[in-house]
Amino acid sequence: MALVMGTQMIADSISPIAGSYIAQDLGWRWSILLAGIVFGFFSFLLLVVYRETCAVIILKRKAKRLQKERDGKQYRSKHQARVDATTIIESVMKPLHILIQSPILMLTTSHMTIKYALVSLILAKITETMESTYPNVFSCGSIGLTFLTLAIGNTIALNFYSLTSDRYMIHLQKKKGEAFEAESRLIHLLLTAIILPMGVLIYGWSSEFQVQYIVPLIGTTVAGSSMTLSTIPIEIYVVDVYKIHASSAIGAGVIFHASAGAFLALTDPPLYQGFGYSWSNSVLALIVALFIPPLGLLMRYGD
Repeated sequence: MALVMGTQMIADSISPIAGSYIAQDLGWRWSILLAGIVFGFFSFLLLVVYRETCAVIILKRKAKRLQKERDGKQYRSKHQARVDATTIIESVMKPLHILIQSPILMLTTSHMTIKYALVSLILAKITETMESTYPNVFSCGSIGLTFLTLAIGNTIALNFYSLTSDRYMIHLQKKKGEAFEAESRLIHLLLTAIILPMGVLIYGWSSEFQVQYIVPLIGTTVAGSSMTLSTIPIEIYVVDVYKIHASSAIGAGVIFHASAGAFLALTDPPLYQGFGYSWSNSVLALIVALFIPPLGLLMRYGD
């Protein structure tokens, strides 16, 4: 799971690099057209070679197969439910219902929502910031290379998580046996609540005072690493805790993440025009830092 999610985030950072050079040489229409062609090819490939892994669907198909093989004898998956208007409404409302009933999920989702919105704002603003602050360094094509810092940060975070997560859980199992809480998987979340504000502050203040361009890029590298290092443990935690309802719990988070990413972008012009790069990023860093105490309590007292 960490590998799939981590590579997806790395790809999100690398694609703007290719897009900037394609737009520079072939025009912006080709950058969109080629993205559609590549997406269509791999979507078709997945339909052909991808195998079903969801236990609910596999059991449902097995029940249908047994029913055909044994002369119409009734078989039913334990997860198979009636399909009517009430079931559909319950399924639609389930993500919000799960979110409201779980304070821990509410906390982690809120933290992830703020973090997702903040990193999205950096992604949207980084080309404009670097071009206006360092006009003699970046061209229309090379400005896309600034996204490489986010990819580097994601790669570092993915390797760090892979090296430390399982070892930490094995250590807890030896120490506490079966008594350790699933919330122990969220230890990396507390770490990202500390390092993301640091990255945002480095990025904002170095851009404001036009420090050598590598310094703000170091800040975006730190910010990029925090995105991967927080998303992976949250998703794994949700899958471990909610089992067959994990998709509903994850869906609730996706709704909030996407909404926050869209609406925070609207604050971009007044925020940066009113406070500048330095203090606007300081405000955003402070918002993320406010999650450090509750996440620390979560690590201390578990569920």
